Amino acid sequence: MAEVTFSRSASPQYLNLVWEEFFRSRQRGLALGTHFPWMSRPSPGVCYAELAEGGELAGGLVLKDCSGLVRGDGRRAACIGLVCVKAEQRGRGLSRVLLAQAIERGREEGFGALTLWTGKWGVYEPLGFTLQDPALFGWVENPPGRSAGVPSGADLEPAPGLPVPPFARDVAVLTGPGAACTLIRDAAGPIVADYRGDPDAAAGLLRRALPGHWRLNTFRDDPLLAALARAGMTADLRPAGLQMWLPLGDPLEPREWARLGRFTVLDRI
Repeated sequence: MAEVTFSRSASPQYLNLVWEEFFRSRQRGLALGTHFPWMSRPSPGVCYAELAEGGELAGGLVLKDCSGLVRGDGRRAACIGLVCVKAEQRGRGLSRVLLAQAIERGREEGFGALTLWTGKWGVYEPLGFTLQDPALFGWVENPPGRSAGVPSGADLEPAPGLPVPPFARDVAVLTGPGAACTLIRDAAGPIVADYRGDPDAAAGLLRRALPGHWRLNTFRDDPLLAALARAGMTADLRPAGLQMWLPLGDPLEPREWARLGRFTVLDRI
């Protein structure tokens, strides 16, 4: 009989399963602690659901408090991620058992909503999750006739304290007068994941420092988009279509939760 237990620490068996499912089988990854540093030790607001049959781990997931990324009114939300079941155990509804237990746990802990990121919407819609994703992703084209490279007065430094997304090789911060931009770097080049400071200063810094084509993760209402246009850059962005929401008795609709939440690609699990 399948049994789900919750713990503030992940078992070595679940950590191994996560590495196998999300990294080794996809021929990617640096180290689990590099991609998800909070998994290496008990962390406040992080809970693991692990499902066992006959004393053997069959699957698990993470439930992580992400209330700090939801704006206004003290509302609390949690992220679900790293949902996985051993290959030989799939097709038996075990992931649904895990998710149902995690949803109930979210209610017990007083979260107003749960959110997750997936391209497999049909798996989660029967459980009440709704696709509501304000994120945009795509390519930006810099104007021709300029030399890419870190300009005078700016710095590009590694950011070892930031989590590296599973698909990437590192994260760096580009800093210049008036702005700092967080860059994810993979085999195809830089992706701008976030920025701080004045949008026009950020746009100018990106125009001077990045190659002719680069990628951007942002949101529909981000003032950086208008700043890029003012700096002569062209953006071809599409809805990311990955984030889903499930209210847990809270009167807010999923679209309202999506409006209040601001999750960069670095915040996803």
